[in-house]
Amino acid sequence: MRRIVFTGFRGTGKTEIGQWVAHQMNLPFIDTDSLIEERSGRSIPDIFHEEGEERFRTWEREVIATLPVDSVVVSTGGGAVIDPVNMEHLRQASVCILLTADIDTIKQRLFKKPRPALTNHPLAEEIAEVVDERRQAYHASADFSVDTTETSPEIAGNRVLQLLKNGVPTHQQRTHALAFFKTGRIPAPALSTLENLLTSPSRDPQTRILGIAGYPCAHSLSPRLFNALFERYQLNSRRCADWRCKYRSIFRGVCNRLQYGLGGDTKTTRCKKRCKGSASRCGRCCGCGCVRAL
Repeated sequence: MRRIVFTGFRGTGKTEIGQWVAHQMNLPFIDTDSLIEERSGRSIPDIFHEEGEERFRTWEREVIATLPVDSVVVSTGGGAVIDPVNMEHLRQASVCILLTADIDTIKQRLFKKPRPALTNHPLAEEIAEVVDERRQAYHASADFSVDTTETSPEIAGNRVLQLLKNGVPTHQQRTHALAFFKTGRIPAPALSTLENLLTSPSRDPQTRILGIAGYPCAHSLSPRLFNALFERYQLNSRRCADWRCKYRSIFRGVCNRLQYGLGGDTKTTRCKKRCKGSASRCGRCCGCGCVRAL
């Protein structure tokens, strides 16, 4: 089965919830911070104190690159998502779950289990600042997101299991979305595929649908870029068809309601001339963000 990866800021419950989910699914559990300590022979605070954050990030990158690729639950460090090399490994053939919590909750949890300081600010200010800096990377890394504020690992873990089993949108929401898409000029074969993905009893609730909206959009290089990325990184995502519509805000609203990925020319235009459809270059060299956008 696909690897389950937990991401999120420190104190959001990645280790406790990851262990609980792994136990319920009878899967091995790996905490990347614990693996770093095991391989380095030192604690995380000691690595930070003696060699600095940069050396810790090197250890983290090496550990993440060697993780098993399937049938395992992984908890990552809070800053793992800011390194594109880490995300190249973590996103591959995985379902990524972002855990969040409010500042007060994180602060209370960190008082109980102190971690190395990331700034010179008081704890609450540090949490607010670093979370804000990483917010885009956190959400770009996630297939699903679970708020763990004022909840237990068991309750949050059950929410994770439900998301893995059922996905986010309800049957009614998916039916309404399909009716909306039928008003567009989608070719019949592609529309049939979209219908199966949204309403078929055998649908995979973890599959994400990427929409490319434009008027016109037939000239867009986005399908080639994204489809190449899906294949290369074994992402559980589908790009069904270009949907020609002048009213992109309506299209965006439907996709956001469904909690599916939504991509468009704003994510890829600035790099198309350099990428020319190359998933490797697009994701790793020119910094366009296509991999993280998924």
